[in-house]
Amino acid sequence: MKGDPSRKPFPSDDDVDRFLAAVPRGRANARTGREIAAALGLTDGDGHLLPHWDRHIRALREGAINAGALICADDNGYFIPTCREETDHSLGRRRKQIYTTLASLRAEEALINQSFPPGEGEIEQPLLFAEFIDNTYSR
Repeated sequence: MKGDPSRKPFPSDDDVDRFLAAVPRGRANARTGREIAAALGLTDGDGHLLPHWDRHIRALREGAINAGALICADDNGYFIPTCREETDHSLGRRRKQIYTTLASLRAEEALINQSFPPGEGEIEQPLLFAEFIDNTYSR
């Protein structure tokens, strides 16, 4: 995978293909991120997982989804769903992550506006990004 190991990796098509081959079908057969990382060789000479292995796995999932493969992740691990019901936990988990981050962003933007009110002539743009997300993607 390309990129600085401490930053988000950029998987190649071959990396994504290897990831897809390592992900099982069905939620009951889900594999943890650690198991998939080990299967993909994201280990050092002693068999320990490399630093930031989890970023690689998340980037591989994102790459697979962007390439048109439906890969779910929930508390059981990563899997290719075999029916719509198997996607519920994964989708709920991702939505919760988004909304939690959005709530934190709103609070941060509000604190910035309270702590540093716009000066004369400056345009106040409170919650601009949060409002964009709300208007783009709703529950």
